[in-house]
Amino acid sequence: MDKQGWHLKNWHFLGWLETVIKTAAIIIGIYVFFLGVKEPNFLLIDNVPFIQLIIQLIILIILSLGLVIAIYNRYQNKDIVSMVFVLFNNWGHWGLIYGIFKGVEARFLYSFAMIMLAGDLIKIIFLRKYNYSEGELAPKKFIYLTSVYIIGYILIILLGLPTLL
Repeated sequence: MDKQGWHLKNWHFLGWLETVIKTAAIIIGIYVFFLGVKEPNFLLIDNVPFIQLIIQLIILIILSLGLVIAIYNRYQNKDIVSMVFVLFNNWGHWGLIYGIFKGVEARFLYSFAMIMLAGDLIKIIFLRKYNYSEGELAPKKFIYLTSVYIIGYILIILLGLPTLL
């Protein structure tokens, strides 16, 4: 296999499990994007305190900016599955942000965050088991970066608990 050209990487069971779990969240994000396209309003928020939602969206925007940077990393690694996945992952994250700003119910944000959190917890297990990294990142840095996403999704969920209960 030519590492300089595009290829398919062996992701092992945990890698595929993470991908399947996160795909469910990505579908929610893309669904919310299309719901947002239909919404005539902008930032119409029902049943969610405004400041709480803004903080949650800022966290999600920060996480989403990291995924934009990940596109470059995936392009450098030239793994077909990773490249396609990161593009859809971006669409899911940014689509969710767009939809929420357009007034789609914030409950989708919590489902999305919980599923992405589950996927990233699986990813941590995968990273540690296989001492995995990408590009020039050391495995510990890759675990650290994934931990940032875990913390972000946990914060989004915790901020939403009063609304969910």
